[in-house]
Amino acid sequence: MNLHLNINDVVTWLLASGFLFALYFKVLSPAAHQWIATQKASKAKQVEEVLLNLADTAVQGLSTSYNMTGSVKKQEAVAKVNKALSDKGISIDPDRVSDSVERAYQAFAQTNAPAVKKQAVVNGATVAQSGGPINHKIGGIK
Repeated sequence: MNLHLNINDVVTWLLASGFLFALYFKVLSPAAHQWIATQKASKAKQVEEVLLNLADTAVQGLSTSYNMTGSVKKQEAVAKVNKALSDKGISIDPDRVSDSVERAYQAFAQTNAPAVKKQAVVNGATVAQSGGPINHKIGGIK
């Protein structure tokens, strides 16, 4: 019995039997889809880490700018984070950036109470200088 097969005979048999079709749809395609999903999730996680790190850095950098109000600091922090993301070629929804800056500030406020208190005093003085209301007693006068 002569079982001399060449590569064309093997490929023809694999195609005719449906083996390659089954191999693709049962093994290769699901594996490729899983690999793609893993890559997308990994990239999303990396972008989220970059966003949080930039927000933390911006909040900490502006924490000693006592001459600015909180809302101005937030606007400045959001602008800095957006610029840094843009420089890295990353595009993120502005609301998400703003939320990340807010979360970074909340975390900062919990661990850096003296800086937050000093900013509140400066903000109170700014309000008092502008003729606005002030919520603490000055020289026994409310």
